[in-house]
Amino acid sequence: MNSSALATIKEISDGILFKSGIPEAKGALIDQLTRDGYRELNLNVLPDGRVINLFTMDTNLIIPFPDDLIEIKDIYVPRDNQIWSLTRRTLIPKITVLENGSEIIPEDWGGGDDIPDGYGTYFETKGGRNDLGYYEVDDARRRILFRNMSRSEVMLDYVSTGINKTEETYVPIDAKAALESYVMRELSAFEVIAVNRYTLHNKRYQEELAKLRMIQFNFTAFTDATYETICSSVQR
Repeated sequence: MNSSALATIKEISDGILFKSGIPEAKGALIDQLTRDGYRELNLNVLPDGRVINLFTMDTNLIIPFPDDLIEIKDIYVPRDNQIWSLTRRTLIPKITVLENGSEIIPEDWGGGDDIPDGYGTYFETKGGRNDLGYYEVDDARRRILFRNMSRSEVMLDYVSTGINKTEETYVPIDAKAALESYVMRELSAFEVIAVNRYTLHNKRYQEELAKLRMIQFNFTAFTDATYETICSSVQR
């Protein structure tokens, strides 16, 4: 990929080596710190870390985490040509067992069948019902379990590490200064460079984070969201 709006991790790491005068022997350390810094930016600041993709669950209504997943933001299915959030149900059993070489959900733990929502009339009606489905996150096994689903494909909205382990990782150029400041701060914290420079590099890093957050702020999107909440009031 050739774009002036992007830089590779290697280009940023090499630039830090060149500008700081740090010996090339520290190149591997700087490369690792640059990757750590990019993960942190994706988690907290950059929209580039937000990934939305389609995934298909297996016969047990389970989807394994994508390798690059840090945090799940939401899970959607289509409804009326738009997207509809599924509801998290923490009471869904996170249990599968091996039977005759196959992974199954035990029958005495529901067997993967739908959860009865319960119905009522007027004041007996229960809230929190989602007629398009429920999910639960099994962090220990890095997977998502579903129930009451009428479809096997869902849209997963999550925060990614942004790091590609098999191909070159590209970083938006507006994050370059923040990454440089992060690396210099960490080098100071690990006493690779003078410890008394930590405060200076941390101050610069916070300033660069503030700039990035302002770049992400979109006034048009803000006003659109505000107008969407406005409705006509009762005429007096």
